[in-house]
Amino acid sequence: MFLNFNIEILDHPYADEPSSVFEQWARMRLEICNDDGESEKIIFDTQWDVKVLVAWVIENQVYLLAEEYPFSLQESSVAEGLHNFYEGLDLDGDSIEEDELLDLVYNYRVRHGLRFAMRGTDIDDVFIGPINGETTISCFNDFSNWNYKVEIDGFLSTINTLSEKLFNIKSQ
Repeated sequence: MFLNFNIEILDHPYADEPSSVFEQWARMRLEICNDDGESEKIIFDTQWDVKVLVAWVIENQVYLLAEEYPFSLQESSVAEGLHNFYEGLDLDGDSIEEDELLDLVYNYRVRHGLRFAMRGTDIDDVFIGPINGETTISCFNDFSNWNYKVEIDGFLSTINTLSEKLFNIKSQ
């Protein structure tokens, strides 16, 4: 399985807005494909500023590849582990340890959650990150529960190429 990312550059629908000069509007589709290249699961298919997603992936690329879930993972996916962490949370006060724990989990979510990459869009709470050294992508909520082991080198290569074009910078 691998992540496949396609974009189609579009005219900005809000071209009269002052901030539009800094944005690159696009139709973006992220999907999980099987080894034959056939789509297994569409993660999102939306229109948005592609620069936002590209910048987030570039900033968090190392974490997406190497940062394991911060606790011993009893669940089958990162998304389920995060869901259960918040469901089982029992805070008893304003202790420094509780604050540090919440910060740790929040910072992990920021670096691995596609919702943070696509703020302002209506996409599922999807997480990319390794479990036991294998990159996974997962979602866990009341309506959807799935987890895939995926190869993301092609996705990262596409993002790095876009970064060079959109921001005129070479990636690592």
